[in-house]
Amino acid sequence: MILALQFSFCGLAPCAFSQALEETTALLNDQTARDKVVQGDPQAQQADQQVKALGLGSDGQAKLYELSGKILEKLSVDADGDSTKMNQKVQDLARDPSSLEGILTEDQKKQVHDLSTQAQPK
Repeated sequence: MILALQFSFCGLAPCAFSQALEETTALLNDQTARDKVVQGDPQAQQADQQVKALGLGSDGQAKLYELSGKILEKLSVDADGDSTKMNQKVQDLARDPSSLEGILTEDQKKQVHDLSTQAQPK
């Protein structure tokens, strides 16, 4: 989950940050666009390989990326659109993935649970 969240928005002005968040969320939900980015970005390749290694299949991967977009939106709201705060929170979550539970809705917790039971790590 955290792998799909690791995007850096540091230094962006609020308007640019909002646009970047919108574009990132759209990208997470569009496999064709996501695949293009993955082809040209080593960091995105690494994250995508780690997502694929979960063994969720294409439907599960799509659900994971969609859920990641929703979590990014939540992090943005919680950070009042401050890209520095949001980036710090993503880094904190990467260090302690269990803290993600504290920001998820009940439905999102169920989605994470469902994805974890579907995972067949490679």
